[in-house]
Amino acid sequence: MNCSVHCRCRDSTLESTMKQYYFKHLSIMGAAYRPDIQNFDIKSDYMSFLGIFAPILHNIALVSCELSDGRNHTITSLLNGVDHGMYTALDVKCTKKETIIWDIPSWHTSFNIFVSDNCNVTTYSQLVVPMNMWIMDIDAGGEHVMRTIDLSYTLNTLSLALAGSRSKFIPQKWSNAYMCSVTLLSFKDNWLEDFNCIITLTKRLDTLNLEGNVMTRFPKCLLDSKYVFLNYLSLAHNRIQDLSPMYDLPGNNGVPDINIINLSYNDISEVHSLRDMGRLKILDLSHNKIHEISGNAFVSLKYLNTLLLGNNRLFKLDLQMLLPSSNLEKLDVSHNYILSVNEGNIVNISKSTLELDLQYNRLSNPPLKDCRKLLLTNTNLKILSAYNPYLCDCSFIGFESCMKWLDEQNKSSAKHVFQDLNQMKCSSPPSNKGITIRDLNFHRYCVVLEDCPPSCTCYLQERDILKVNCSSRRFLEMPVIIPNLTNVYTVLYLDHNPLQSLNYQPYLSRLSEIYIDNCLLTTVMPSAIAALKNIRVMTLHNNLLQKLPTSTRNITLEKATNITLHNNRWACSCESLWLPRWISRHKAVLWKPGNILCDYFQKPLEDVSEADLNCKSWSAMDNFLTVILFVLSTVATVILFFCYNTDICAIVYSKLGIEFNSRLLYGDQYCPFDILISYGQDNYKWVVDTLVPYLEKNPGGYRVCLNHREFPSSDCVLETLPTAVRLSRSAILVLSKEFLQKEWCMLEVRVAIQRLLLVGSKLLIICMDKVNVDELSPELRAYIHTHHYLRYDEHDFWVKLDLFLPRKLIRNSEPVVQDSSLAAGGDCASKSIDKCEENEGTDCTEAL
Repeated sequence: MNCSVHCRCRDSTLESTMKQYYFKHLSIMGAAYRPDIQNFDIKSDYMSFLGIFAPILHNIALVSCELSDGRNHTITSLLNGVDHGMYTALDVKCTKKETIIWDIPSWHTSFNIFVSDNCNVTTYSQLVVPMNMWIMDIDAGGEHVMRTIDLSYTLNTLSLALAGSRSKFIPQKWSNAYMCSVTLLSFKDNWLEDFNCIITLTKRLDTLNLEGNVMTRFPKCLLDSKYVFLNYLSLAHNRIQDLSPMYDLPGNNGVPDINIINLSYNDISEVHSLRDMGRLKILDLSHNKIHEISGNAFVSLKYLNTLLLGNNRLFKLDLQMLLPSSNLEKLDVSHNYILSVNEGNIVNISKSTLELDLQYNRLSNPPLKDCRKLLLTNTNLKILSAYNPYLCDCSFIGFESCMKWLDEQNKSSAKHVFQDLNQMKCSSPPSNKGITIRDLNFHRYCVVLEDCPPSCTCYLQERDILKVNCSSRRFLEMPVIIPNLTNVYTVLYLDHNPLQSLNYQPYLSRLSEIYIDNCLLTTVMPSAIAALKNIRVMTLHNNLLQKLPTSTRNITLEKATNITLHNNRWACSCESLWLPRWISRHKAVLWKPGNILCDYFQKPLEDVSEADLNCKSWSAMDNFLTVILFVLSTVATVILFFCYNTDICAIVYSKLGIEFNSRLLYGDQYCPFDILISYGQDNYKWVVDTLVPYLEKNPGGYRVCLNHREFPSSDCVLETLPTAVRLSRSAILVLSKEFLQKEWCMLEVRVAIQRLLLVGSKLLIICMDKVNVDELSPELRAYIHTHHYLRYDEHDFWVKLDLFLPRKLIRNSEPVVQDSSLAAGGDCASKSIDKCEENEGTDCTEAL
């Protein structure tokens, strides 16, 4: 057979040639999901379509060309030398994107297979596919190759694969194509934005591959068409986000007939309730962005046996959502972020073997814990769960029991269920990191992490001994919380820490043993020792303890088997005489009670008696010191009272309402006025607006004598003074610096003091300013040194004022004043006015 210089030609059997291209197309046909198509025989689609002609057509001319010259080549030139009447297969590979010019007429019946790889396929007008073209496979044939192809005569086309063009849509002219024999359609790696089912499809179509395009929505026509019968539909490597045509929604009519749907490597984020997908068996949703799956998403998929959800963003897995799909055989949720698995009713998920892939997630615990409850012997469950960050603590006790129970049922049952059991390793705690789970004995020893104090180690031994090891952790205080496990023997190690106090914590009552030796303990709280009354072992040796709480004397540690108290600084005193008796009572459980020494006598504490401490008698020196201390205390109290009696009386009066000798030396109680007020003109407003209303504020108030109010007809203060003094029980003198600077006023003060003392009335002085006592007159200075006076700027001024005012009296009538002295005093009045004018007497107009 003569052949082109660029090609190799040979005769080949039809079966081997068809087998060659069958296996080439296996990946397009979804062989990874269809192990049943791995074998090729005479009954396969690539042979059966020939029908009765298959045995007759023995040979075919196989022309293989490899072009690397960068030139244009016609198909006729490549087939030069091949008998035109012989069935021919042309397979061309280009290395420099050579151009293949299609010049084969549509009536050519012996050109049956055309395969082009990386060649630019073009034509002079239209690329009309011959009627007897069985296989046409053009990969990277140029961006316009799809729009130039004419499928009007493709009645016997078995496989049509066009890849690598830049077409966005299927050409409208293909709507007239009726490919009644086609079993494989592939438009992968193009720029298709949608697939509108323009080509008339038949029941012979086995595979429709639309991978590697830019579609964002599931093609609705593939689910609603009455003529779509597919074994494999691939929409992988697109940009699909919208699955609404697959959902159980109004308008989605009909039941599609598709066995396998590949939706991997898309942008799907959510999956809701899917419609009835007929005989759908395999659904691949892997390598998407799915983070949410509704609970009834797969209820309608009654024939589903494989569900692939790996490499998504799932955080939880509820196996309940798969219960309606009782035929499920494989569930792949590997490479997600799953933290836990809801394993409820797992035995009802599948009637046959179920393979559950949970590898490369974030599980801290295996998916199964209670094998007896799940009755795993009644189902062929296979689980892959390695490469998870397992937290190998005491929660694995249930899983270990599950493994043992499975092994008891069958020697290999555990490995049969957990098929990668030998690859399941611990990630934490650090002590178990990297260890295979099967190599650990959680019943004998396991780590407890929940509520374990920071920097401590908590572990469970033999399932009933909880040990909390906080030794040498530099604790300054007691841990606030420790693991709370029921029906366990709890041991707490706190030794070799700088603890100073054994304080109460709620967990103390749960402890069976506590080790708190070699610390810096100086105090044991009463509530703490009360909570430890059921303790079995307690070590308190090598501390700084001087005493135990007094309440300890009434506590008997009935369950104790070992207590240590030696090497402390036990004090010997009469108050702690109960401690030797307590030690004697617990001598059987104390470690070397003879080593518990009194720090003062350096003798065993149990041997210290009352005679050693002389607790019963008082010495003469003790009595003498007691008397001296009492006398000194009494003298100090008296001195303080005399020095600060005013303040003391004021405080007692304000707090308790008790008066001390403050109202004894007042004038006759039958005087018509209680208080006579003397003041300067600069204090007029304060006296009239504040002081007088305060004194007369209620019906039982004081009767106040004011010169301008009680003697309005007199202008001579000296003339009215004797009468005013005689008619008042007491007097208030309001002093200010300006008042004291007036000589006339000073004369008035001296006369007032002499008059008040003469008649036995009480004089109360109120200083409005900071008055220098040394600048006062001798009489006034002597009075202030021997009597009380008030300062207006004191914070308790009004309380002290109430304290030193005369006692209030109950009267039935207003005072009647008959000023007879003024009637005969007109001459004096004129003299007084003259004198006031000479001495600026306007400041003294309200004197006594």
